[in-house]
Amino acid sequence: DHTITSRILERDYKLYISFPKNYSTKNSISYPVLYVLDGQCFYPIITGTRELLGYVNEIEDIIIVGISASNFSVDRHYDYTTSVDTAYDKEEDKSHDKPKGTYKSGGAAKFLESLKTEIIPFVDNNYKTNSDRGIAGSFLGGSFTAYCLVNSDGYFTRFSLGSPSLMLDNEKL
Repeated sequence: DHTITSRILERDYKLYISFPKNYSTKNSISYPVLYVLDGQCFYPIITGTRELLGYVNEIEDIIIVGISASNFSVDRHYDYTTSVDTAYDKEEDKSHDKPKGTYKSGGAAKFLESLKTEIIPFVDNNYKTNSDRGIAGSFLGGSFTAYCLVNSDGYFTRFSLGSPSLMLDNEKL
């Protein structure tokens, strides 16, 4: 596992990395990568599912990368929302009993830029990956995944949206 410091977002991201059972540095095989948002929560579920499906040969070999921001609740609120919504920000401050201005929305474009120029290049430079990339997210992460589907210009080839919060941003997505 690694910690990546994003210069774009000025924060750290923890990466949890799991390899297919036959992964080896001694051959030239490269693998698709599934990037899992909210890694501290969903990475164990996704890797466990891969293990179960692997027993019956029902899943292809993939590298799984969980991504977690250093301040889970506050950072994901910014990273996964597509536009500034001060009413939603105030609601989050209040519901989490945080000082006014703790929660800020509208950072999806910057987070996508960080993924494409900092986080994914790190993974690509250190592991045997190919250009078949998937991204998976739930709730706010699902909204960000939908944002990637519309805005990543083919950078991701697979998408998994779990209960995406599509009511945000006036249901724009």
